[in-house]
Amino acid sequence: MHEYILIFSKNTFGRKNPLKRENTISRDEFLELTKSIWTFPSESARKIGHPAPFPVELPYRTIQLYTFEGEVVLDPFMGSGQTAIAAIKSNRSYVGYEIDCEYAKLADKRVKEFRLEFNSPKLSDFIETQESR
Repeated sequence: MHEYILIFSKNTFGRKNPLKRENTISRDEFLELTKSIWTFPSESARKIGHPAPFPVELPYRTIQLYTFEGEVVLDPFMGSGQTAIAAIKSNRSYVGYEIDCEYAKLADKRVKEFRLEFNSPKLSDFIETQESR
């Protein structure tokens, strides 16, 4: 399966950065993300609970390329919440809406579960290293 991502710009494209926010991707990551073909595993419709889920990596890469940390990502077709999850993972805020009530509930559930997992402490948070002594 493949998806098209179309980028349109009036005149020359440039990321405006009036607040002088720091880039969250390195030069090498930028070069990797701007390749014309991205390859990653698909998501299981059965596992996600939506007939057409796309991998979180798809919006994650796009968010990394076109936004800065702290900005807001809009998803007008929220579906299973993949873009919202990618926004949270990227330290961006998100706004999303979905006309199908069942999918809106699914997205809300998945985003809440991801937030719990993403914000929960990791074992490494409690391990004292030689350098921290």
